[in-house]
Amino acid sequence: MQPLARRAFHFGRATAQPLRVPAEEATAFFWQGVIEHHDDIVRVQIPVPRAWLTAAEKPELRICVAWDSPVNAAVEHCWSCRDVSLTLRVDEDNEAASGSRGRHPGYPLFTKRWDLAKVSAKTNPPSDLWIAEFRYEQIAAYAAGHVVSPVQRIAFAAELRDHGERPTSAQEFVQQLPIAATLSRLSVTTVPIRQPVVVSADF
Repeated sequence: MQPLARRAFHFGRATAQPLRVPAEEATAFFWQGVIEHHDDIVRVQIPVPRAWLTAAEKPELRICVAWDSPVNAAVEHCWSCRDVSLTLRVDEDNEAASGSRGRHPGYPLFTKRWDLAKVSAKTNPPSDLWIAEFRYEQIAAYAAGHVVSPVQRIAFAAELRDHGERPTSAQEFVQQLPIAATLSRLSVTTVPIRQPVVVSADF
């Protein structure tokens, strides 16, 4: 039970309180979708207003990513069979922004943070929309006899927050962007997303 406990409790106790009572100084975004296969790259635009970056004292972006990867209990120290990676760019022409490191290996959940003051000083963002790139790689074999769809569902929660002594909320700045009208709903697929696992005797 100890290895399981280390994996399950690595990120602390789960709570929905920040969603029920959002902090005034924080601005959150939520997204869900699919990576079609291991060679696919999904790009999602995240609003990071340049005016807010100028007004904020210690702006930070935090992104928590989760996915429902197939698992194989026979693979030690690697519970999840797939590993999702996240790359943040200010635009397609810039290199990846350097964020925090450290994640639990083989666990389908991680959180990364970026000091936006450092990133913007280095890259001089040309737009109010940054790009988050997601992909996955196969890191373990599936359980014997299981044929799994290459489609991988993922979701993330992103938060803009100013950690200065007098925090400046990004909410007002985000609402002034043209894209704000599309941020009030999650993507809706016309076809239900399913993750079938076919159990075969041919192995």
